[in-house]
Amino acid sequence: NFLYEPRPGVGPSTNYTTGGALALTTYYVAYAWANANGETELSPEVSRTVPASRFLQVTVGRFPTGVTEARIYVGTVAGALKREATVSTSRGTWTQAGALAGTLDPSTTNTMSEVIRARIAPGGFASPTLKAPGVWALGLEIEEMFSG
Repeated sequence: NFLYEPRPGVGPSTNYTTGGALALTTYYVAYAWANANGETELSPEVSRTVPASRFLQVTVGRFPTGVTEARIYVGTVAGALKREATVSTSRGTWTQAGALAGTLDPSTTNTMSEVIRARIAPGGFASPTLKAPGVWALGLEIEEMFSG
């Protein structure tokens, strides 16, 4: 049996902290799991209204196996998020330090082909190997396609 690691199933935890000189703002936040091969689609989006003179804080969940970072996307309009930060610690937190400055759009497809776990019965095939993006092979030519 295979378990493909999909996009994060829940949105990030959000809060705010003291500091800053920004006006009252509602932020929309999501994140994606990532590693050297790419990133998943975004988690569900959450919103947080941050009072004036405060900074947004975003905390991600525990990294699944194969994940090396979480990419945090933030915007002031729902569905219009840009990458603001990368967190490389499981259950890590990013704190806003000024006005939003992100320019990178989130991935619209799951490009993170290495995030996969295999459970194989005793006497079964060896661990999966990557043949091409999204195509895994077990043993001789047994392939499974996975999509996000």
